[in-house]
Amino acid sequence: MSRKTTKGFKAWKGALLLLLVTAIFMGRHGSVNAETAKVVNQTTGQSVSEIKMHTLTTGDTIDMGKRGQYEINLSSDVEELVVPIKAEAAGVFQVFLKDDTQNIDVEFYSDAACTSALDYNSNNAFGVIPKAGTYYVKFVNSYGDYGAEDVISLKADFSCQLFPDVMELKADNWQAAGITDYTKPVYYKVSVPTTALLEVDFQAENTNSNITLCDSSKKAITDSMTIASTEGKKALVVKKGTYYLKVSTNAWWVRVKASAKGVSDSSGASKTSAAALKLGTAKSGVFFLEDKTSASDWFKFTLTKPTKVDLVVSGNVSAGYIKYEVTSSVIDRTLSGYLSDVGNVDKTKLVYYKGKKLYESLPAGTYYVRLYKSSAKTCGNYFVKVVQR
Repeated sequence: MSRKTTKGFKAWKGALLLLLVTAIFMGRHGSVNAETAKVVNQTTGQSVSEIKMHTLTTGDTIDMGKRGQYEINLSSDVEELVVPIKAEAAGVFQVFLKDDTQNIDVEFYSDAACTSALDYNSNNAFGVIPKAGTYYVKFVNSYGDYGAEDVISLKADFSCQLFPDVMELKADNWQAAGITDYTKPVYYKVSVPTTALLEVDFQAENTNSNITLCDSSKKAITDSMTIASTEGKKALVVKKGTYYLKVSTNAWWVRVKASAKGVSDSSGASKTSAAALKLGTAKSGVFFLEDKTSASDWFKFTLTKPTKVDLVVSGNVSAGYIKYEVTSSVIDRTLSGYLSDVGNVDKTKLVYYKGKKLYESLPAGTYYVRLYKSSAKTCGNYFVKVVQR
């Protein structure tokens, strides 16, 4: 027994001696020791104990460029690093993580102990902030070899921005907003100081959004207007008052801008009071939501000799169409067309058939232009003119 013990003791001494020699050797040759895990503000170059989440306002390129840039440093023998991160408002946060080695993962929690996870989708890097406050981001070492003798440095660039859960739009300003629950519509308050064309510019993180104009009680007063792409524009003629833009979307965020522009109406209310059009000169008109589909705007123009002319109608329509018809006692037919969407221009060549023969010129005489809206929830403004071809 004593010999076996002596032999084991000698073997243990030999191993200890080898370990000490190895440690001295590695120390002399720059052994990589575990650095303290840290976060560095890339603007100042200083280590920080807290990360700030940039709250977007306009959400444009300049605004997004204001988010803080941080460098995350972990050594491979450190399992994780938990850092407080502050949010100034409720909303949707977006994460930017550049990790060339792909060895650092991120997780978000509402508590320092990291037991209550936030709603965060790591696939598209979006998450939900339920209210303003301090949250916690956990940087996790996915390299995984915590006990290895050779320690390597893991680094990643990190930044985070917040699309706030806003409820009111300021005139003529883009507003970035987060959609914290895409199963419910979001209402954005808009104040219109006078009768105007309300132009709504819209962008979203995803396609297929719908916008509806509502009154001050959030009751829909227009049909739902679809924006099939990630951006689009709608326009509505409204009177002075408070309105809500109802937005339904499956996007994480939207950007909205509402601008009010003045409108005028120089049309006649009936055929007998039709406003006169001079060749090449445009006149304007307006259809409100309150106008009945039976209401019409009237214009007229007179040709003193056979003339080749086009009718040009331009403007903005919220839903449906602004339709028009050209009639005269000197031609036995009605020439028609329509205007739709925002910023559209419809140019119609005014020609007609007599029998099977096509006439490119309209004969001398007086012509009447009638415009009307196609549905009860159609509204818009337009400009109409007759030009010589």
